[in-house]
Amino acid sequence: MLGWFGERYGRRGAAPPGMNTDQKHFKNRKLHSLVGVLPLGGFIAEHLLSNAFILGGQKSYESAVAWLLNMPKPILWTLEIVTIALPLAFHAIYGIKIAMEAKYNTSNYAYARNRNFMLQRLTSFYLLVFIIYHVWSTRFTGHFTTTYTPEAVDAATGLVRSQQSIYYFMLEKLSGNWILGLVYFLGVSSAAFHFGNGLWTFCISWGITVGKKAQDGARVIFTAIGLGLFALGTAVVWHLVTTPNPFKA
Repeated sequence: MLGWFGERYGRRGAAPPGMNTDQKHFKNRKLHSLVGVLPLGGFIAEHLLSNAFILGGQKSYESAVAWLLNMPKPILWTLEIVTIALPLAFHAIYGIKIAMEAKYNTSNYAYARNRNFMLQRLTSFYLLVFIIYHVWSTRFTGHFTTTYTPEAVDAATGLVRSQQSIYYFMLEKLSGNWILGLVYFLGVSSAAFHFGNGLWTFCISWGITVGKKAQDGARVIFTAIGLGLFALGTAVVWHLVTTPNPFKA
């Protein structure tokens, strides 16, 4: 974020000594790309993989996320701010700046690389809105814990009928709700594509893949990663939407 404000300030002719505006823009683009892979890309991959335990039901899912829910709150909040919130703010703000300045030419040059360039920018807008909604509706309105009060546990099924359970919370929201399911489907689709394509462009911009052969090989690998995350995310959304809500009479 400081880099973005510095970029705006630099255009007024006050760039730091020894660094012109083009150099600052270059370094900000590099940082934007790096932050998109680590820590944000790693978090997205971990989040989609953890959510896949939903497919095993409430106990399976909550056992998988128990380590996070049981983490001391000061440590959890610090990790969320330092490794997620601040990097996401910089990546989103500078990403919007890049997207607004981008010139799309898919109508004249409809090659795969140009289409992916456009989709990378378009998915960033959707992801920004989706992530804000998702974080607000789960992180700040849920009350999740792995230590349940006795009245929260159904004696017959062993399931937790309370917002103390994140599985209960998500199933209450998505079971039979195809409209919200579509919102989440587009969210996981955008995240999977943005991450997979972002890995490919990261390797190019950082000089990891040099030459057409290396870039083509990387594209195959990162496309497979993106498709794998897409399949996991879609399966989770499908499960939540199509699973009858056992908590309703």
